[in-house]
Amino acid sequence: MGNLLTSSSSNKQIDPDCKELDFIFDKKFNDRLLNEYCKQIGQLQKLNVLKLEFGSVNKNVNEQKLIQFLEGTNTCSSLEQIEIYFEYQKLNEKIVAGLNQGLKKCQNINCLKFFFFDSYRKNDKQKPCGDSQIKLISQILSVNSVKTQFIKLDLSQISNSGLIILSNSLNQCSNINTFIINLKESQMIFADGIQCLSQSISNHINLKILQLEFFDCNLTDQTAQYLFQGITKCQKLCKLNITLQATYQLTDEAIKCLSEAFIQLSNLQILIINIMMNNFGEQGIGQILGKSVLQCKNLKNIYFTLALNKILQNDAEILCKELSKSHTLNFITIFFFFLDIQDRPNQNKRLEQICKKTKKLISLKLLV
Repeated sequence: MGNLLTSSSSNKQIDPDCKELDFIFDKKFNDRLLNEYCKQIGQLQKLNVLKLEFGSVNKNVNEQKLIQFLEGTNTCSSLEQIEIYFEYQKLNEKIVAGLNQGLKKCQNINCLKFFFFDSYRKNDKQKPCGDSQIKLISQILSVNSVKTQFIKLDLSQISNSGLIILSNSLNQCSNINTFIINLKESQMIFADGIQCLSQSISNHINLKILQLEFFDCNLTDQTAQYLFQGITKCQKLCKLNITLQATYQLTDEAIKCLSEAFIQLSNLQILIINIMMNNFGEQGIGQILGKSVLQCKNLKNIYFTLALNKILQNDAEILCKELSKSHTLNFITIFFFFLDIQDRPNQNKRLEQICKKTKKLISLKLLV
């Protein structure tokens, strides 16, 4: 049972049995509401998770108010986890200082989760994540590194220097088990930035979930190789999600490097690969991916999006034949989406028949 609290909430009373509380610092946030909510939160005996959303912060939310609010939550002995959501364009030094000081006072907390995202809406132009904003994000992560277990970054048009600053701060977060980064329209990231990110990933040996998403970014086969080298150190990974979409520069060499990386992950159970809109397929990507999947002895779920590349129909058959040899796969989802196919229904049926031979298959979804 949970509550959603804003300044406009019709009911200002918090359910005393509430286990999860979502608090939004909106534009009408004021001292009276802060005092009222702090008093109630401090009396809760079952609250376990507190979510703080800073999507619409303004001048009314200052450093001292944040410290006061977080200090008030410290009297809630059952509270163990705080999740914090930021539109990174609205970060400022006072908010960051208040947050860092306030979190220091939360002695009961053993898990922090941070979400930083772009504030753009549908049909709006994405705004760059400048180095000044990256430095504020890095301050939050560095100061709260010990208790941080989950980080999600959704950033647009980040610079190479910004990526290096961010990666250096991530190095200090030694206890994270989930790391998600989504970079969009970042054409100014280069080899040294990618190497720095890869090195940071390799330092997080406790990672169980890793999601790396690059949309319309400056990635080449060489920089992709640098990126994948860091993955091999994360031996506890159970879920790996890689998106390399609309880069147009990547070839099968990048897939070879990715395959060489994920076959070293002995605990991998879920593998998601999205490589739409590139130049894959010239060297037989089906053979590369298929044989690599078979070497992952604990892999149960694969989700491949291979559309809008140079992959041919016979290569798709090779991939499906390799996958059918697996003794562990339960769920197979593959989107090929051939543009020049003549008999789509029959080709789809043929590939399905091949995949259905997989010994422990539970669910199959193919689209050619």
